[in-house]
Amino acid sequence: MKKIISIGLVGISLFLFSGCEKKGDINSLVSTKNLVKNIELTSIDGHKITMVNTGSGFVFEGAEGKTVLLNFFATWCPPCRAEIPHLVELQEKYKDKFTVVALLLEENKKNEELSAFINEHKINYFVSNSPANFEVAELFGVKGFPTMYMFDKSGRQRAFYPGATPKEIIEQDLLKTTGQ
Repeated sequence: MKKIISIGLVGISLFLFSGCEKKGDINSLVSTKNLVKNIELTSIDGHKITMVNTGSGFVFEGAEGKTVLLNFFATWCPPCRAEIPHLVELQEKYKDKFTVVALLLEENKKNEELSAFINEHKINYFVSNSPANFEVAELFGVKGFPTMYMFDKSGRQRAFYPGATPKEIIEQDLLKTTGQ
């Protein structure tokens, strides 16, 4: 009788302590990422780019047919500032098939201040100061600056850059992504 009870307890224990082996398994079952549909980003001059979740990535309406580099930054961040000339150069060089979408992650930054920053650094790409920037940063799990993600023209993520990244690496990934 004790043997049957012991086997029963072991069986129940195995049942109770089995299940999802990794935290990732649980997250994939309850993820809310696929519930996100459209996130509208607005630049300080009123241009809009809408991020549409396709389930396998993001399509950027307003930048159709282009590889998109999603750049999370802050104006006070030295590595972010150091990357700006490289992003400006890449934007100019590949403007027909590439665009930078920069999301400012600073609360209460006035558009006038951001405009002065853009002019000072001769930024030639889309810069958003939308409240939605924080929603996108949370969606991507951004923890520091700069952080960048590259998406091909069909919206699939092709590269991830946590921290300052040399222009040559970004350009190499861009060329691979655009098929050059």
